[in-house]
Amino acid sequence: MKYNLLLILLLSLIPAFASTQSTELHGVLEWKGVIKEQISENTFSENMYFEGAFTDPATSLPLFTDIIDLPSKNVELSAEFSSAVFEPLNFFEISYISNKNFNSEQIEIEATVALERKVPIGIINFIPLRINPITKQFEKLVSFKILVRTIPLNPSQLKSSIEYVDNSILSSGEWFKIKVQNTGLYKISHNDLLNYGISPSAIDPRNIRVYGNGVGMLPETTNDFRFDDLMETSIFVSGEDDGSFDEDDYIIFFGRSPHQWKLNSNHFNFINNLYDEFNYYYITSSFGPGKRLENQSSTDNPTNIVTTYNSYDVWEEDNINIIDSGKEWYGDEFGIINKRQYDFSIPEVVTSEDVFIRTSFATRTFENDFLVIIVNDNYSDTVEFQAIGHPLATRYAKMNNLNFYYNTNSQNFHIDLEYFASSGDSRTWLNFIEINAVSELKLLNDQLVFRKISNVKDNSITRFIISNTNE
Repeated sequence: MKYNLLLILLLSLIPAFASTQSTELHGVLEWKGVIKEQISENTFSENMYFEGAFTDPATSLPLFTDIIDLPSKNVELSAEFSSAVFEPLNFFEISYISNKNFNSEQIEIEATVALERKVPIGIINFIPLRINPITKQFEKLVSFKILVRTIPLNPSQLKSSIEYVDNSILSSGEWFKIKVQNTGLYKISHNDLLNYGISPSAIDPRNIRVYGNGVGMLPETTNDFRFDDLMETSIFVSGEDDGSFDEDDYIIFFGRSPHQWKLNSNHFNFINNLYDEFNYYYITSSFGPGKRLENQSSTDNPTNIVTTYNSYDVWEEDNINIIDSGKEWYGDEFGIINKRQYDFSIPEVVTSEDVFIRTSFATRTFENDFLVIIVNDNYSDTVEFQAIGHPLATRYAKMNNLNFYYNTNSQNFHIDLEYFASSGDSRTWLNFIEINAVSELKLLNDQLVFRKISNVKDNSITRFIISNTNE
């Protein structure tokens, strides 16, 4: 009887193991270097190229693409390198990629499912370039093997993958839209509701709801995650228990800026929303009781005690579109005015920790010139701007970056930029200045939004100790 049961068990497991299929892709890339193509009589394009390459529209870097057959559209794909051989870039390739803000130490493979004339296919994409994590030199992929796994979706995944709301939550009820500019807590008072056109006496405060996603700029890639509709956020409503919104009652909710700071390795990069300076939230009382903040406590002993946090600041202004096309905008122009100062103040900076400063420029010059960065009159560094070539070249300007660490004994940063132009026609445009620092966890104003990179780890329990606070 034991043998029969074992046989039945093994037979029942066979379909599960057989359902996942694997395909191995082999590839050899024949690199052609940086090539120039004529688009029209006086217009040329310059691209780094290998045989059969596409150009990635987001980065202008060479893109490898392959297509595989799929047994069904109801699958998901995973892909990883089983072997990879790299070679260093030559001088011209390094010059080309240096202007593309490329800084990845590993190749990210994108594996997606699509339909071609109603036939399911898998699309494998990646940019075959990296920065060697040991030598920190640019390298190109010359040969590889990729293991692609095809995994059928289970019924619950199939259901969730095609579920969309029939109508937006905004399609019914009475709504009021408010806008916020900065990330933080927002308070809505009795008078605020009156100013919005809401009669507080006509609503049950327990039914007040606030909707808004607060995810920054919507993704440009169609297969990236995005919310199907506005999501309800948990809020706090003072004095709601009596069912009446009185003059002393108020609402508090957490609102997010339209711009984002995203973690990149050990630093945060500013992601500017290109389309709006505000984020929007929507208030209603038309659908019954809403979500409220809940108390959550932990009796576990902390594994980390934190008294500092990762702070940051940025200067970025979108004033100039240098070719009157595209989505990239810049701030101040250097060429007629060649020296400018930018002031930052990051409170409670920990002076034992280095500050990371990141800068970005676009430069149009026909002879090499350079720019000097001076911080607080006691640190300087130089970035050299290379010529773009012939005045009729399609590359109107080159991107240039300078990143460096700086040790400070002050919370104030005076950053002087002085541009040494090779001719009267040379121009440089400042894209941004970012500062990442470490600050004492100290409450100086009404509220403080904070985060700690080193504390994000599995099974971590943290006690944040905030100074300069009342009870």
